Amino acid sequence: MAMGDSVPDLELDEIMEKIRAEVEMRRIASSAPAPVQASTFSNEHPFASPISFETPHLNLDQPFATPKEGSLNFRGLACYHDAVFVANAYRALLRREPDQPGLSHYLSELRAGRLTKAEIVWGIRHSAEGMASAVPLTGILRPLLMVRAFNLPVLGPLFHWFYSICTLHRKLNHMGMMETTLYAREAILARQLNAAFASISEAVNSQRALLDVARQAFEKSSADARAAHDDLGSRAAKNQAAIDAIRAELAERDRALVAHQTSAREAYVGVTQEMSRLAAEQISARNDRAQLAESLEKFSADARAAHDDLGSRTAKLETAIRPLERSLVLRTDDRFYADLEGAFRGTEELIKSRAGAYLPFIEKALAGTPGRAVIDLGCGRGEWLELMKSHDLEGIGVDQNNLFIETLRDKNIAAEKGDLLEFLQGRRTGSAGAVTGIHILEHLSFSYLIDVLTETTRVLAPGGVAIFETPNPANLPVGAHTFYLDPTHLKPIPPALLAFLVERAGLMDVETVEIHPPPLASLPKPGSGLPPELMAHFASPQDYFVAGWKR
Repeated sequence: MAMGDSVPDLELDEIMEKIRAEVEMRRIASSAPAPVQASTFSNEHPFASPISFETPHLNLDQPFATPKEGSLNFRGLACYHDAVFVANAYRALLRREPDQPGLSHYLSELRAGRLTKAEIVWGIRHSAEGMASAVPLTGILRPLLMVRAFNLPVLGPLFHWFYSICTLHRKLNHMGMMETTLYAREAILARQLNAAFASISEAVNSQRALLDVARQAFEKSSADARAAHDDLGSRAAKNQAAIDAIRAELAERDRALVAHQTSAREAYVGVTQEMSRLAAEQISARNDRAQLAESLEKFSADARAAHDDLGSRTAKLETAIRPLERSLVLRTDDRFYADLEGAFRGTEELIKSRAGAYLPFIEKALAGTPGRAVIDLGCGRGEWLELMKSHDLEGIGVDQNNLFIETLRDKNIAAEKGDLLEFLQGRRTGSAGAVTGIHILEHLSFSYLIDVLTETTRVLAPGGVAIFETPNPANLPVGAHTFYLDPTHLKPIPPALLAFLVERAGLMDVETVEIHPPPLASLPKPGSGLPPELMAHFASPQDYFVAGWKR
């Protein structure tokens, strides 16, 4: 026996017990006949697909389960042989399939007897990759020490000879069990072959039946073809008679055609004379058309000049209107508007707590970081900017109220005084992680609002978000009353319209979120007699915001 086979013999009784259990299990599993699948024959399709059959799949290797937790015992690997042993060692110790160079190396060393199974397992476990995997390995020291002892000079062969004599009875038992296992495997292979031959025989018989049916169908088709040929001859005779009748009719029509040709020649002379008259009229019409084209060209030149003049006047008018539109954004002095917000907007702590709803959007957009700052349009008292600063988020505000800007700068919060649109136009493309506007859009004229949304899309970086909050006109008290507490408000914006404008500006995944439900005390009492549709307008949230993403 080669030295590479000596290690498994140390636990030969346990290995043979596993082999007996495996042989018995496969004997029971292989006693059932192999499944055979045959395609059924259809009378409508005589040349159906051939019958298919499956032969049972035989796997004589004991299945191996890679341990997920706990230690790995060497005995569990040593019961495998040859390439299966090397592959299972890779799976158990390195948690992967073996690479071809490693498999070839260990397999050649194992087959040549230069390495034993214990040495191969020890080498894989203590490789750099095996140390990284750190799979606990037990039961390896004894067989490994035995191999090292066999390799000792002088004493090694004597020790190996003595050990072989002591374990001779176990080796003989092992050979007997291996012989039994081989006979069992031969029996399994014989049953497999018998099942395969039975499947093939059944398929051949089915094909013969198909050929018989196809032959009968062919004979029937031949008889039908002969009957069709006879019927075709009868029809050909009838068709010949019809052709003769058609020829006689054509001869009669030829005589009539000659008479019509004579009449046509006489008509041709009259048409020629009429064409001469029409040619003279065409020359006259051509002269009239030239005069008309000259007049049309002069009219076109005058129209183009008028159009250019109108375009120039329109551009001048838009230039003149733009400052007027921007003047609509704020028509009161700074102190008055600050007092107005203090009276009707709510406390700074309330506004700051409400603004916390936007923090998840800012985090998702990775905004508020260097190079992806948050721009707050119409920042006002700066509650939102203060909240972002407390979360270490980078933001900058812009507003036209000097009092607000000075207050924010005293708090060391970045803010600039200026026009919203001009501020956005001065920012680089893709330089902002987010653009927010809390209760600012209702102050803007429609054309100015469109320009702000367009510039917002431009300055946003990919993955950035735009968030705009505004009063909800779907709430009846808001749309009919509280909206006009601020004299600088122009028009309320319905949620569907704002979502449409944001999406049309180029943002995607636009969502509308209603916020700030009305106080219960402001709702109509039950039994007030109001229709459900009207009650819903009283119960609608007082504000909403629209969020859109730049992809």
